[in-house]
Amino acid sequence: MPPYEEFLTKGLEGAPSNDIGCHFRTPVPNTKGNVVCKLCGKVVKGEITRFKEHIAHKTSNVAPCPNVTVGQGVKLPTPYEVSDVYLESEYQQVRDWVNGLKTHWKELGATIICDGWTNSLNQMHIINFLAYCSKGTIFWKSVDVSSVRSRDAKFYYSLLDSVVEAIGENYIIQIVTDNEAAMKAAGKKLMLKRKHLYWTSCVAHCLDLCFEDIRKKLSVAKVLDEGKKVTCFIYNHIWTVDLMKKYTQGKQILRPALTRFATHFIQLKEITRQK
Repeated sequence: MPPYEEFLTKGLEGAPSNDIGCHFRTPVPNTKGNVVCKLCGKVVKGEITRFKEHIAHKTSNVAPCPNVTVGQGVKLPTPYEVSDVYLESEYQQVRDWVNGLKTHWKELGATIICDGWTNSLNQMHIINFLAYCSKGTIFWKSVDVSSVRSRDAKFYYSLLDSVVEAIGENYIIQIVTDNEAAMKAAGKKLMLKRKHLYWTSCVAHCLDLCFEDIRKKLSVAKVLDEGKKVTCFIYNHIWTVDLMKKYTQGKQILRPALTRFATHFIQLKEITRQK
């Protein structure tokens, strides 16, 4: 449809004003308010309002004009195209990207990141493996270890070793895991087998454990508990939240998480910063 300014209605038959809706209609003689749509030939009753709804595809009061598009049409892909043609195309693009990263791995090496996660609802335990280099990070695979009764050093060693073997030992220069005792023992055992590979504990997990130990001190625990009470009081009432935002320029105070001990200290920092 051409721009609005090209549809000047001055001088058109039955056009009382410079209205774009008047350009597409012709009044029906000897009737009160009936018009004929110039695009589809439909007779529309009810003055200009219903006719505009007819043109604009507002279907609550009148049938839409079949010769007016709502916008530029988009042909949706068929189920076959989505599941076959486009899926294969996306897979090829991802594969080419991964192969490009592998070329970079040959030059500077890659780091395997091992990250565990437990679902609090069904206690499903998942271990994710990612490959990192300076060009990007890719998800390699995830392993459901919920059914494994004894997740000891022997189990973790076998799991880490299989991932290194699958990716390629020549590519890997480092493996990063959490600081769990069994994982630590598995990492050291893996370094004995693969001499050029290094095991490194996760810095974030180490700091989190440090904060956990610091929190056990009575003087620290008392301050953290008081900060938690302040936060809970504010967020338990909507009017106190609104009052807080008024003085903090809309910023929130971070509340404690259930598993990340560092969050307690970040919360105290926010409280003192907004004081």
